[in-house]
Amino acid sequence: MNMNNTTNNQRPTYSATTIDFTSPIVLKEFSFRGRTGVTVTQIITGTTISVMSVLDNKVNKTVEANTIGYPSRILLWSGATYDSIGQWTDQDVINRIREIYTK
Repeated sequence: MNMNNTTNNQRPTYSATTIDFTSPIVLKEFSFRGRTGVTVTQIITGTTISVMSVLDNKVNKTVEANTIGYPSRILLWSGATYDSIGQWTDQDVINRIREIYTK
């Protein structure tokens, strides 16, 4: 994986990196009201997240991972956490995604 920091919202091309989890994780959860008036909750789970690119926006102080499928974007760092991470690495991205999804 080559996820070097990008600037000015430029989206470079990366080869996908797949992060495997040992047990299923919740990728997306949403609720809606069915025709009968009953609220239905759907949960999408999986055991992998494939990162296509990472966007480092220095102006908005955010780093987001763009992924295949759900979720399509993962906010990794913003504001104070953006400042504290400094120069992030590929392994930092992987570790942060694992941290977010194994809480």
